[in-house]
Amino acid sequence: MGTQRYVISGLTALLVCLALAGCSARSEEDLKAAQAKAAQAKAELETVQAALAQSQAEEEALSTTVATLTSELETVKSDLTAAVKERDALQEQIKKLTGDQAGAVAQAETESQTIIENLKAQLAALTTKFTDLQAQNGKLQETIKALQAKLQNVGTGLIPPM
Repeated sequence: MGTQRYVISGLTALLVCLALAGCSARSEEDLKAAQAKAAQAKAELETVQAALAQSQAEEEALSTTVATLTSELETVKSDLTAAVKERDALQEQIKKLTGDQAGAVAQAETESQTIIENLKAQLAALTTKFTDLQAQNGKLQETIKALQAKLQNVGTGLIPPM
């Protein structure tokens, strides 16, 4: 806009000069030179106006591109924020599961140690019981042998010899 005003002001000044040139009765050559300058200034104005129009079109296209990129950036930013939140939630869940796992392992170790101790105690009690039963079995075997011997002795004394 500022360039356009500058060019228009220049052309206005040029026209004023031309008018003054005509009033002062200058030569026809000066008039032709002034007309040529005016034509050149007009061509320059048209060039500037075309460049300005192109610049405005490029600015509009750039504004559209910036708006599109800004919208895409907001979408990416939103997606990134959601991804960061999801990552944080997963890290928290991993910490919890890791803590739960450590606790579960510690509890399993404690419980297995308790079971082992109980089984050892039961094994010791059963071993003692087995040893006692073996001792009783030995005594019973001796008693059976003694009774069998008595039974044979008793049986021979009851039946008269023949």
